[in-house]
Amino acid sequence: MNNAKQYNTKQRELILRCVKENGDRYVTIRQIAEYLEDSGIKVGLTTIYRTVGKLLKEGRIAGVSIDGVSGKCYRYLVRDELSDFFPMKCEECGRVIKIHCSELEKLYDHLKEEHKIEIDSKKVMFYGTCDRCK
Repeated sequence: MNNAKQYNTKQRELILRCVKENGDRYVTIRQIAEYLEDSGIKVGLTTIYRTVGKLLKEGRIAGVSIDGVSGKCYRYLVRDELSDFFPMKCEECGRVIKIHCSELEKLYDHLKEEHKIEIDSKKVMFYGTCDRCK
């Protein structure tokens, strides 16, 4: 029984490492499965989904839906950036950029105070064209 617990801990560690190593890039469940397989670890998709769900609840990773990508995409959250930025995906090159903008923060505050709407910024993705593609 103890071995099973260690096995799950190892799976979790490898899934988190996969997301961490991708830095600012978002990864899919399928990409996580490929990473694990390439690492010589066989993990079922159900286990990956369950582990990713736990990591989301813990605030270790963020999940968003990105146009043109089947399923959710996930990114590692560094502790000091949990609500420090707003992600924007360039519709031309696909790059995800961190936007640090006090005006967006004001908008979120306004929505919360005036309209009683609380938006989880970790689940929001803005779309546009980045400075490289203009």
